[in-house]
Amino acid sequence: MGIVKFAVGGLLGMALLCTSVAAGGFENTAVGTTAAGMGGAFRSIADDWTAAYYNPAGLAFQKDNQLGGYASFTQLRNELSPNYRNGANQTEFGVINNRNIYNFHQIFYTPGSGLVTRLPFLNNEMVFGFSAYQPFDYNINWQLYQPLTVYNDSAYGRYPTGQFKNDLDVVAFQFSAAKSFNDDKLAVGIGLQRLRADLFYNDVVFRPNPMTGELAADQWSIVPEFVSVNGNGWGWGLRGGMMYKFNKGTIGLTAAIPFDITIKGSADLNYLMPKNFALANKYLIGTPEYLFIAGSDLHITADFETKLKLPMSVAAAFSYQATEKLTLAVDAELMMWSRFDGYTFSYSNFSNLPKLSVGDSAQRAAAGATFAYLTANTERPTNWQSAAKVALGARYDLMSSLTLIAGGSFDQSADRNHETSTPQLVDIGNKLGLSFGGIVHAGQRFDLSLVLNWRHYPDLSTTAQNDLNGDGIVDSFPGDYKAQTIETQLSFGYRF
Repeated sequence: MGIVKFAVGGLLGMALLCTSVAAGGFENTAVGTTAAGMGGAFRSIADDWTAAYYNPAGLAFQKDNQLGGYASFTQLRNELSPNYRNGANQTEFGVINNRNIYNFHQIFYTPGSGLVTRLPFLNNEMVFGFSAYQPFDYNINWQLYQPLTVYNDSAYGRYPTGQFKNDLDVVAFQFSAAKSFNDDKLAVGIGLQRLRADLFYNDVVFRPNPMTGELAADQWSIVPEFVSVNGNGWGWGLRGGMMYKFNKGTIGLTAAIPFDITIKGSADLNYLMPKNFALANKYLIGTPEYLFIAGSDLHITADFETKLKLPMSVAAAFSYQATEKLTLAVDAELMMWSRFDGYTFSYSNFSNLPKLSVGDSAQRAAAGATFAYLTANTERPTNWQSAAKVALGARYDLMSSLTLIAGGSFDQSADRNHETSTPQLVDIGNKLGLSFGGIVHAGQRFDLSLVLNWRHYPDLSTTAQNDLNGDGIVDSFPGDYKAQTIETQLSFGYRF
């Protein structure tokens, strides 16, 4: 996963030498410091290279060539007190309940950079842009489970600590073109994206024990499968927009269409089996019954494939030049998160499957059922809805060398029914964001910017254990959730 981030960081480094905060779902709404400092209310302004993301039409109104880059440093401060037990009897089975647990501390960075140039094209002058940035981004990691001694008294140290992890990066390499009309009052623009998705995902799937009777007693009724997948894939996307200027106001309209991305890679499927040697002695080695009671570790490897269905979006925006120094802006965006249906990992080309004794038809059937259980696809469905975001922003030219920016936003949750609240996708309610910062103008060509962002989620307490696809596996994670996000963003711009 580091290769693409390194490449984009390299572009940023070149920009420096030559001269994101997740919203509803996991959209990155902090591409560039000016937009981030204005709470994301930038689609009707779009007067730097980040117009490629916010509104490609804005490139047409830019009179200078420019080179720019930014780096965001983000910290997710999430807290979870699990309340997860099994069955009607609410049996403890290893989830670390009733304890405040924090996600693994990490400050991760999101880079981006772009170039804007005005060139003659078909007897007309058009503006072109080349940029690399992350329209979608998420990174979170937890340890929330440790097998009970009664399940397996030799389990200590035989299970991973990074158990619930979702590290998703979607990088857009975008070529944009824009043209102005009607004496620079109207502009249209479009961007063609080559999308690269990298996914590193860990999960603990609490599978019902397929055995019956004494082999599936309460303490052994759940078998943990520790899943780890690492893969990537390529896709395409389109972004387009228009802007119209009148008097002191500007209207902006945009749309984005990312096409589905197929992600492929390698998977590790690890099982820690129940242990009771007294019962194990009743069964023959090599039988499924012995496998499910002898306390063994299974380390199965496979190839995996999943389809990432990213959301389309539409947005409308308006900005107003209130005074010579003050610009006000408002954005409204609708994200079609209903397209994102979670993760389904399909496995193939298995290695290290256990060897089971087969003889008569009954033994073959039992072995086949066991292999089907151990190699089953991992499904983590969501039931998200389309979500709206409203952003308000202000930009004030305090002096020729300093511009102040500030903004706020309201993001509607995509998981408003809280059916799939999980540690890997913490979207627990409508969010409020605040941001402020400044842009230092070094002469007519150089800009240096610093922005601070803070985003607050409401607290969520949920006890629901939802099985959305009817496969017998709970797709939600009950508990008490708290979350907030803090981000610092730096940028550099050069006009020539």
